[in-house]
Amino acid sequence: MKLKKFGINGRMFDWIADFTTDRTFQLRVGDALSATYTLENGTNQGSMISPELFISMIDDRPNSLQRVETSLFADDSSLYKGGRSIKLLQTAVQQDLDALQQWCDKWGFKISTEKTVAVLFS
Repeated sequence: MKLKKFGINGRMFDWIADFTTDRTFQLRVGDALSATYTLENGTNQGSMISPELFISMIDDRPNSLQRVETSLFADDSSLYKGGRSIKLLQTAVQQDLDALQQWCDKWGFKISTEKTVAVLFS
């Protein structure tokens, strides 16, 4: 859907669809090769087109966040908000976190709870 929004169709669209469908991978450590696994989401790491496909997928992410500022580096992001009232800050951040979760649910993204932290500076 998102690629079509950018005007990508025809043979290029078909190639990308083939590239991202039914991908498998194996890991090699020394001479040992792991079992074959299916890539459940995302694109394979190291591919030249993977960063562009990722950026295309998250292109509309900031539109859903109205109350906080955002920062993005590769596939890591941060939400931040400044102000004097902690209560108002908490409310604003929580509302945008809820909106982000809805966006993630819609498009199949998973937020890593192991890598997610909240920090309060005062």
